[in-house]
Amino acid sequence: MPSLKDHQSNEYTKCLLIGDSKAGKTGALASLVKAGYSLRILDYDNGLDVLKQFVLRDCPERLGDIEFRTLRDKRRATAEGTVVDGAPKAFIDGIKMLDRWKYKDGDKEIDYGASESYGVGFGDAGSAKRTRSAGEPRRNSGQSLHELHARLSHV
Repeated sequence: MPSLKDHQSNEYTKCLLIGDSKAGKTGALASLVKAGYSLRILDYDNGLDVLKQFVLRDCPERLGDIEFRTLRDKRRATAEGTVVDGAPKAFIDGIKMLDRWKYKDGDKEIDYGASESYGVGFGDAGSAKRTRSAGEPRRNSGQSLHELHARLSHV
C-alpha cells in the first residue's frame, strides 16, 4: 500500500501569485529560483525585468530555469482611451496554458503536456487591481508577499 510520502503532490507545486501592482510579486519569485525551483510564468504585463536582475545578481546559473510566456491583448488608442483591438485572448490563452503548457516559438511548437506532467507552474496576475466598491484595496499590498515569505522562511 502506498504512503503519503509517495503521493504525487510531493513532486511539483502549482501556485498563483496575486497581489496589488508593485507589491513585489515578481521580485519574490527570485527567492523560489534561489531555493531550487524551476518556474513557468504567465506574464500579463511584460514586467519580468526585476526578476531577471535579481536572479542575475543572486543565482545567475539558474536563469535558464525560468520559462515565461508574455500574453498581451492587442490594443489601440481611441478618443475614449486605450481599448482592446479585436477579441481579447490573453486571459483565455493563459487559462489554456495552466492546463497544458503548449505554445509556438517561431516555427517550433513547444508542448510540455498536461500540467500534472511537469514541475512548478506559476501565474503572475501582473497589474490586475482588485478593489472594494469604495475603491479601497482589498488587502494590504504586502500581505501576499508576507504570506509567501512565511512559507519560505528557510530561503
